[in-house]
Amino acid sequence: MRLAHELIIGTGPRHVLVLHGWFGHERIFDALLPALNTELLSYCCVAYRGYGASTALTGEYNLDEIASDALDTVGAIGWAQFDVIGHSMGAKAAQKLMLRAPEQVRRIVAITPVPAAAVPFDDASWRLFLMVARRDDDFRQGASKRADAILSPQRGHRIAVARVRRLRGMSDRVDA
Repeated sequence: MRLAHELIIGTGPRHVLVLHGWFGHERIFDALLPALNTELLSYCCVAYRGYGASTALTGEYNLDEIASDALDTVGAIGWAQFDVIGHSMGAKAAQKLMLRAPEQVRRIVAITPVPAAAVPFDDASWRLFLMVARRDDDFRQGASKRADAILSPQRGHRIAVARVRRLRGMSDRVDA
């Protein structure tokens, strides 16, 4: 499935797919736009299903789906080869892309990457994420100050509702 994305930034012959982190969206790197070389490079900043411009797209909300959708998107815009910049979870998705399409992905740049293996949460961290999922309405109203203080700066004071619903489905793993 082709993902919603901003207009391609730049006119350069080299192509760069930009993948955001878990609490990000396709506009997360806007502050960097003035520093980009748009004559040498063209950039495509996508929004995964459940995020930003792709909020309404439903799916499994996992890394395999992100990788498949990203490949569909670059195919739809006509990029045969590209580099990938991925932040956090986006860096993990970049690794999946490289494994799936080594003939297309020239290189990846991983910014504060999540490890390619599963990331174990300690009980306190898992409870924090589950609290956000279970109390979405309270969270949006600022009732959970601890979670808001940790998560708000990372997600632009927004959280993808689809991701919260996904967390709710996993909430029986730990008693919060």
